[in-house]
Amino acid sequence: MSGEMGELGNGAGGAGEAGCRSANASGGCGSGVNRGDGMGGTDWAGKAGDAGGAGAEKPRLAKKIVIVVNGSGGAGKDTVCEIASRHFRARTVSAIAPVKELAARCGWDGGKDNKSRKFLSDLKRALIEYNDLPNRYLEGEHAAFMAGGDDVLFAHIREGAQIDDFRRRVAPTRCVALLVRPPSGRGAGGQQYGNDSDDNVEDYAYDYYYDNDKPIACVESDFMRFFRSLLRNEGLLEF
Repeated sequence: MSGEMGELGNGAGGAGEAGCRSANASGGCGSGVNRGDGMGGTDWAGKAGDAGGAGAEKPRLAKKIVIVVNGSGGAGKDTVCEIASRHFRARTVSAIAPVKELAARCGWDGGKDNKSRKFLSDLKRALIEYNDLPNRYLEGEHAAFMAGGDDVLFAHIREGAQIDDFRRRVAPTRCVALLVRPPSGRGAGGQQYGNDSDDNVEDYAYDYYYDNDKPIACVESDFMRFFRSLLRNEGLLEF
């Protein structure tokens, strides 16, 4: 895994610009994450086995956090959210959920081919312009999250403009954006899907980047190292 971390700079720039922090990859399943701020090679990501997993009490965070998750098809967005939810009090929502309900009534069969992806993308855009349904849905999910017992809300949002709009709506809750990148050959390498929602996921200045490039057996331990380092970077986790 080679992850990158950085603060957004005045809402400008794209992925990988100056200001992003780099994480140096190490061998095996794990990855040592470096802060890039003079701490040298200090491994501040913690151990993969710390807190969490079956039968373990999930640790609490200092404050609630919202994490917008994005990535191309096959990047593993759902997988990493499921992994995090096994170790922390987390829930996942998606801006496309109410769109899919309406799409099904129109005959969409749940397919993920390029034609179906474009249909969902176009329908979502039309709903935002007509009555702002996807954004109002996310607002309701955020309100439920703030009133509930979870500490992390993962929100799947594809378009940069909607990510910015969502971040304004949930303020002052801390909200960061994470891009999950797929391994080469699986949704990577400039693959085009024929719709703006999928094709432009890289065109945003994310706060964090995770390269989902480990063997399946290593993904959970690798992502949890990355995720704990993210939480530490946000001042939400001590150990």
